[in-house]
Amino acid sequence: IFNQSGENEFTLYIYDVIGESLWFDSVSVSAFRDELAALPEATDTIVVRVNSEGGDVFDGVTIANLLKDHPAAVNFRIDGLAASIASVIPAIAADEVHMGAGAFQMIHEPWTLAVGDATELRKSADLLDQVSTSTIGPAYAKRLDWSVEDVRDKIKAEDGEWWVDATEAVEIGLADSTFESS
Repeated sequence: IFNQSGENEFTLYIYDVIGESLWFDSVSVSAFRDELAALPEATDTIVVRVNSEGGDVFDGVTIANLLKDHPAAVNFRIDGLAASIASVIPAIAADEVHMGAGAFQMIHEPWTLAVGDATELRKSADLLDQVSTSTIGPAYAKRLDWSVEDVRDKIKAEDGEWWVDATEAVEIGLADSTFESS
C-alpha cells in the first residue's frame, strides 16, 4: 500500500524479492501496477523506497517501464540494498536517485537456473547475453554515461559482482545524493 508523503507526493516500496516467489515475500508486477494505478491523478512525485536483493529481470523491467510511463517525477530512495534487477530499475526509471548512508547497489550480469540438454543450455546462455547487451547494459550505460562494453568490462573486472556504496554511487553517477536517516 502506498503512503502519502507530501501534498502530491506518494511513496511506493520495493522491500522484497521482485517477481512472484513461492519461497520469499515478493513484489509482484501486478501488485505494483495496481498500487501505481491507485495513486491519485494529481500525483506529481513518486518516491520509490528500495531494499531488495533483486529478482526476476523481466518483472523488474516491467516495473521500470510502468514508472517511466507515469507522468509524475520518479525519485528513488535506496534505504539499504538495491541489488541485481533492483539496481536496474532506478537506472531505467529514476529522475533522481538518493542513497542512504551505508546503502549499496550491486550490479552483475544476469544469471539463471537452467535445465535441459546442451541445446537448451546454449539457448539459455544466448538469452542471458541478449538481456545483458540489450537491457541491463544499456540501462547502466545511460545512467553512467558509459558504453555498454565499459559497463560489462567493469563487472568482469570486479569478478562478476560490482558493489557500489552510496559515496561511490554519487561520484560515478549512479546516484544523485546521499542522505542520513533521521
